[in-house]
Amino acid sequence: MVSKSMGRSCLALLLLLLLFTPIRSVRAQAPDSPPRAAGIDAILVADTRTGPEGTVPNLHLLESLFLNAQKLGYDVSITMLEDDRATPGGMISAIRRLDPRRMRERTLFFYYAGHGGTDPGSGHFLRTPWGDLSRSVLLAEIRARSARLSLIFTDCCSTRTKSKVALPGFPVPPERRAFENLFFQHVGVVDMNASSCHPEKGIYQAAFYSPFGGIFTGSFISMFNPAQGRPREAAPVAPGEPNEEGHWRRFGTDRSILHDRNKDGFLDWSEAREYLDSAVSSGFYDLRADASSERTLQIVNPADLRLLESQVSQDPQVFGPLAVRSDRDVVEVSAFRPGHASRRPRFGATFTERYERGGAYLEITNVEARSPATKVSVWNGARKSKSPTTMVVGDTVLWANGVRIRSIRDLLKVLDTVPEGGEFNIIGYDASTGRRSKYEATALLDSYAE
Repeated sequence: MVSKSMGRSCLALLLLLLLFTPIRSVRAQAPDSPPRAAGIDAILVADTRTGPEGTVPNLHLLESLFLNAQKLGYDVSITMLEDDRATPGGMISAIRRLDPRRMRERTLFFYYAGHGGTDPGSGHFLRTPWGDLSRSVLLAEIRARSARLSLIFTDCCSTRTKSKVALPGFPVPPERRAFENLFFQHVGVVDMNASSCHPEKGIYQAAFYSPFGGIFTGSFISMFNPAQGRPREAAPVAPGEPNEEGHWRRFGTDRSILHDRNKDGFLDWSEAREYLDSAVSSGFYDLRADASSERTLQIVNPADLRLLESQVSQDPQVFGPLAVRSDRDVVEVSAFRPGHASRRPRFGATFTERYERGGAYLEITNVEARSPATKVSVWNGARKSKSPTTMVVGDTVLWANGVRIRSIRDLLKVLDTVPEGGEFNIIGYDASTGRRSKYEATALLDSYAE
């Protein structure tokens, strides 16, 4: 027989179990969002004395981004170094003033706009009128602050050398979810420059500016632009029918504002890197087209113009592994896995990899008769050609289905995602114009038996 006091104790215990069990169950099914950093310490440096023409707008764009973040309620501390304060010593001093104990729960953002280069012996460096600062030294100083997340963004050239206006408005406020994901909910380091250097392939790129700022910095800022309505959807387009939406879907780099490729509702730095890769290259092609049409000759000096015309592309470079979400312990690497279907997609052209100082690309060396490569539709703006044309030997491919193509492996990874009869959208330079004109073309792939 159970006593009344024991019965009441059991009943109380049962009620406690019923009270807490559902909470634990809900949390297991719907985990909380990644832990947040306590705040941001931003160090913004610009060589406004001798830097490229758009250096001052760059600095004010970044300052506006963080001032608007403060208005959203985020704890953001801003240190700006310009003119005679943008020295190697000034940069190191600004970093060393940060307390490592405080930074363990904060994000450190370092930005530099100005000149730079790559020394064959010591690697990338930032160049100021008061001397050069090695990127490896900069990274070591930043790592010593023990920040929860360190972001290093430099808008400068990677050209080979020895180590030695109008202000565009910024939308108010920045897109909250993108800002919080990238600045508060990652751990590790993101170290990125506006242009690439791959000595083993002879690639030493320049980073380009307009009077409105650097291509790289403008692209970085655009990641936080607020969404304007729902993402546009493309309707089917009849052959030869003009359709702005269809053209945007095939070739545009203006993706959904969060650039969330896996649609998980979280913008991570790998997705942000893909967006920057796309946006910077697009900005480079636009600047090159403007210069070729003489729309910007008054703001591009002859040396810069020659460099712009000779360079294949401008591709941001990441140094080391990217930071990861603060609720994950390891980096997720999406390795290429060949398809397992019995049939594989076919374009019908043979490519070879080419490397120049200004970038990497693929060049067509053979075109198969009666293949999809001989029946491509060329786009003129938003209008598609009524009659198909053929790719020819010497045509180059720099983009395929929105992905920058630097190797045959890159191309195969894209082809492996296209079903039989699916669209294969490519961008490159036309051999018939001496690679002075860019083309945009669409092919419908067939397949072959493995």
